[in-house]
Amino acid sequence: MAEKIKVLRVVARKESFRRAGYQFGANAVDIPMDDLTGAQGKKKLEAILADPALVATELEVEADAIQAAAPEAATTPATGTRTRARNGNRG
Repeated sequence: MAEKIKVLRVVARKESFRRAGYQFGANAVDIPMDDLTGAQGKKKLEAILADPALVATELEVEADAIQAAAPEAATTPATGTRTRARNGNRG
């Protein structure tokens, strides 16, 4: 029998949406609840749950069946702010 783990299954109400370092869309993304513990994890969990553009459900699923979300560590997180070119061009 496969091991079961708790996950937060998240679907975006938009085609593509970023929150808490994760990319969401129409397809469900499973985030292991173990990834949402500790101070940083709790902030991510709160941000996801509070966002009206996301639908999140806590589930228990078989560990080998989840489509885990990979945090976007290789990309700059979406902050909602814009940066200006350092050479003075305002483009």
